[in-house]
Amino acid sequence: MYAMNVTAANENNRADWNLTVDYVRDYDLQDYVTPNEMHALADRIKVNTTLAELYQWDESRKHGELADNKMKAKDIKDLGCRLATSEAYER
Repeated sequence: MYAMNVTAANENNRADWNLTVDYVRDYDLQDYVTPNEMHALADRIKVNTTLAELYQWDESRKHGELADNKMKAKDIKDLGCRLATSEAYER
């Protein structure tokens, strides 16, 4: 996942994109980011609180401190289920 600092881009008159999340390295994927790898990641997230909290922190663009990003068991399960499916439904 890449991000850029808009303020710096405006000041420097160019966009510098920075890698903020490397799925293969950060989540220990065995291959490129493929549907099978994402499904395997979802399965690991469901049973690994530390991994789930890291993924959620990365999703929030690393807002706050990782140590402050605590998740409840239900939220971890929900995150794993959301990642395991390619379908999205409105509630």
